[in-house]
Amino acid sequence: KTGVKVYEYFADVTPPRYFKGSITSVARGKVKVKYEDNKTIEQEEHEVRQWIEVREMDEWKRLAAAAKGGITYLRNRLTGNLPAQQKNFDCSHMYEVLRVVQAFDPSWAAQHLDANVVNALAVVKPLRNMTAALLRELPAYLVATAGVVIDHSEGKEDHSFTEQVLKWWATNGSKFPAWAEAAQIIFAFTPNSAAAERVFSMLKSMFGDQQMETLADIIQ
Repeated sequence: KTGVKVYEYFADVTPPRYFKGSITSVARGKVKVKYEDNKTIEQEEHEVRQWIEVREMDEWKRLAAAAKGGITYLRNRLTGNLPAQQKNFDCSHMYEVLRVVQAFDPSWAAQHLDANVVNALAVVKPLRNMTAALLRELPAYLVATAGVVIDHSEGKEDHSFTEQVLKWWATNGSKFPAWAEAAQIIFAFTPNSAAAERVFSMLKSMFGDQQMETLADIIQ
């Protein structure tokens, strides 16, 4: 619609850069955009869509405002910043576990692993007595991970990331037995989305089709 802001990249200018603009007309799949240099260019609608400055749209701002409370609640659960009556919903321990076990991804370790992360691995109970051994072998582990790059874009039916990590450990694990033992413990974890799915199921029952006519103050 007219007035929507765009932020479009032009590679054919010197130097190549982004230009701010605003949609001035939309008709029959054609969109005219006036840019900050006062030039107006007509393009196909699908070409313009990718450059729309979504965060400047009123619709986006309304959605963001509506979602802010939920996002704040989620952030507080992940950081443990909850009032006493909500401590049963504290997810900070699990969040910390998920953060530190990235140490067993060799491509992540190559860039981020240090002694602080190794010490933090004590948050995983089976690893609490292994900290000293992991620290001793840390230099060798870092040497082995140097330059390792693993594609993290694993899909639902694509297990290439998992296979690459397991293959790396099968090839290199014998060089640092304490890390290999710890990796076996971590890889034995069975992650699942059941808890999250229960939350969405509860939300659906609270704010589903049967609540479509509920007054806004009741929803809040």
